[in-house]
Amino acid sequence: MKTKKDNELHHLIQFKQVFERFPDGEIFEHECPDFIVDNGNRKVGIEVTKIFKAPRSNEPPMQAVESACKKIADFAQKICEERQIPPLIVSLHFIQKPNILNIRRDELSYKIADFVCSNIPNPDSSRTFEDRYSYQTFPEYIHAITIGRFKVLTKSHFNVPTAGWAQREFSTELQQVIDLKNPKIVHYNDDCEEHWLIIISEGSSPSSFFECNGETREAIFKSEFDRSFFMEAFSKSWWELKTFKAPHHFLK
Repeated sequence: MKTKKDNELHHLIQFKQVFERFPDGEIFEHECPDFIVDNGNRKVGIEVTKIFKAPRSNEPPMQAVESACKKIADFAQKICEERQIPPLIVSLHFIQKPNILNIRRDELSYKIADFVCSNIPNPDSSRTFEDRYSYQTFPEYIHAITIGRFKVLTKSHFNVPTAGWAQREFSTELQQVIDLKNPKIVHYNDDCEEHWLIIISEGSSPSSFFECNGETREAIFKSEFDRSFFMEAFSKSWWELKTFKAPHHFLK
């Protein structure tokens, strides 16, 4: 399973591939900042972080709900694999209510696994089940389950399909991300000649769907970093943020 640092390194390599003036040198994992690029004569510290849509009033962060649904699906897959059933591809369509963060997720995973194992389709076919048909054992918090069984599968794969809209103006969210990182720069490696901040929009789920418009691109941000960037990971599109260094007593 990939760690948070693996994910950060993946995005840093993506950025290196598209940014022609990426500093030369070997990339070393670090903590403060996340990485140091060292060519023997010059070090550049790079912090990699993610951006998500701001939650609506009185609702939990969208990415927290998405993460909970994925963990439920992953554990259900693990349970099914331990039962030695044929390899399946299972799509779980959640009713993403905020209170899914407060339920016993392991219990829901077992209910999902029980339902899947009891409804394995014939070879090279698939079946879709929806909650509106009132199946007695249908798991709560799930709108529909599609189970596919195909000879080409070598292992099971449980997924959580999602859909959403792309936020086009997000300068406020960008500044909020920068504000979280600005105070930490005083603890960074003093050997670095420059410190960069790379803000990633993964685009893999609705909470991270961003599509930049001109207003966001022209905004000016308060950043203590020498250079700050935004990159949409799916398309690898990026731009360098316009920034100025605020006096320290203005920093949050």
